[in-house]
Amino acid sequence: MPASATAAQLLPALPGPRPRQRRIPFRHARAAILASLRRYGAQHLAPGALPRQKHYLVACRTDPELIWPGRFGRHGRFHDRCRAAGIE
Repeated sequence: MPASATAAQLLPALPGPRPRQRRIPFRHARAAILASLRRYGAQHLAPGALPRQKHYLVACRTDPELIWPGRFGRHGRFHDRCRAAGIE
């Protein structure tokens, strides 16, 4: 610990700001989303049960192969995608 404070003029200059990098969100193809929903229906959904988005989220936390519903993007609503995947 220094005994006294250093004058601001004696301190080294701070580096300049880093250039901003634009982050583009990763988008999944429709086929990958439907495959993820089919996997959910086969492995996590009880026979005869209807798929629910909350239940799908719980399954996403335990199964790393499932795609998070926030990444579905522009492919429509959850139940429309489930119907297209054949699990509803």
